[in-house]
Amino acid sequence: MLAAVAVTQAVLLALVLLSTGRGNLIANRLLAVLVLTIGTMIGVRTLVHSPYVVVVPHLIRVNGPLDFLPGPLLLLYVRAVIGWGRDRELRAGKHDRWRRADGLHFLPAVACALYLLPYYAQSGAHKLADLGSPGYASWYLVRSGLAVAIGCVYIGLSVKHVVRFLRDKPRPQEPQYSSLARQLRFLCAGFLGVAVVAATRYVLDASLPAYMPVTGVWLPAVGTAILCGMAYLGLRDPVGLPATPPAAAIRKYESSSLTGARAARGLDTLLHALEVDRAYLDPDLTLTSLAARLRMPVSHLSQIINERLHQNFTDLINHYRVEEAKRRIADPAWRHYTLLAISEEVGFRSKSSFNAVFKKHTRVTPSEFREQQRPDT
Repeated sequence: MLAAVAVTQAVLLALVLLSTGRGNLIANRLLAVLVLTIGTMIGVRTLVHSPYVVVVPHLIRVNGPLDFLPGPLLLLYVRAVIGWGRDRELRAGKHDRWRRADGLHFLPAVACALYLLPYYAQSGAHKLADLGSPGYASWYLVRSGLAVAIGCVYIGLSVKHVVRFLRDKPRPQEPQYSSLARQLRFLCAGFLGVAVVAATRYVLDASLPAYMPVTGVWLPAVGTAILCGMAYLGLRDPVGLPATPPAAAIRKYESSSLTGARAARGLDTLLHALEVDRAYLDPDLTLTSLAARLRMPVSHLSQIINERLHQNFTDLINHYRVEEAKRRIADPAWRHYTLLAISEEVGFRSKSSFNAVFKKHTRVTPSEFREQQRPDT
């Protein structure tokens, strides 16, 4: 029953994600592969440890390479959705590109599969005889130990980036972002639970092998709970699961002449103006003046900011101004400047506006942030 529920949920979720034609397609596909992997692992494990294994003996050890996939897939999905690290958070328009180096995350799974190739070529009778042998138990401990260690590293990195995203990123008041935040929190909590259960199970299996039939159902149960939770979130917040733009935004730009290639070039031009030319330092900067500076239509610039960077013009500019203010406050060379002077230097027109925006982005006031930068005496 547990396996049936897990496999059914995995297939349905994957179909929903893969049939979604809008939004971040790479993120959707990664999440689809992740849920299918979890469902397959649960289904195969259940069959191998049931009387039906005599019918499908070639499924024995198929889970070996699969054990190394959930961690990398989770991390790649998180990166595709929210970015890779604080300094690249605003480059969301480039996160739908697959990088060659991403394939390196799957080397452990590939190495495991290559190692098992001779075993996979064996007869079904040989595999059935091997199922209860000491060699099978030794292989389980080695493979599980490596998978748990590698998986915990990936889960830790994923949680780190999600926590940073939820803590630092300005949050527009739109359903897409609240549902996405719920999904990311759920995935983090779920996979942290997986890491704890997997590590606990491994320690017990290595020290008390007699209890392996009991501990063997722990991970399938947690995996099924994660799949059911994701299905619930998908039904509760349909816009959140496929990571698509809000319907209003889709309707707003459905007649736009901005192509994907032009949007990518426009994004590069925009980021260069902000990160290299520091256009945000101009206190009179507006969407219209920035569009004129970049030599692009105002509507195209607004669409790029909304769709590629997932925020509005004001939040985008304020983000850069606050980051610049933080750098200057922390820089000893600017220590003799007042906070008012720094706020004016980075583009704010008043101290009250600076204080409000700074606290919104950092959760502390400029004065509190400056105090945190002082060396301990």
